Amino acid sequence: MRCLIVVVALMVAGCVEVGQMTPLDEMAREIGTPKIEIVLKHSAHGAVAVTMPDGEILQGEYQVLASSAVAMASSGQYVPTGLPIGSRKVSLAATGVRTVMKCDGMTNAEGHGSGLCQTNTGAHYRVQF
Repeated sequence: MRCLIVVVALMVAGCVEVGQMTPLDEMAREIGTPKIEIVLKHSAHGAVAVTMPDGEILQGEYQVLASSAVAMASSGQYVPTGLPIGSRKVSLAATGVRTVMKCDGMTNAEGHGSGLCQTNTGAHYRVQF
């Protein structure tokens, strides 16, 4: 019931984007794959809810930070790399009864992106939203 209330509250607040989380290490694989829901309001911050595999719900907020500079760097003889125009850094923190998750990544102008997340127990996940 509590999960339903959180999801309904998030939907009322803005467009809910369901992200994909991928375990990156053995500890994360043992915990399982969480479900992340991000409220996109096309603003610099918004609500986040993470449902852990054991049912624990983490609630928090994402924060879009300053725009990243567009840069090119050589990663090989003829292979330039860089960030797409309009990329911005994003930081996320969500807290539950037992678990704290923090994520850092990049987002584009439409609010989609990816990042790396870590729990207070040391589990690491890749998130795509």
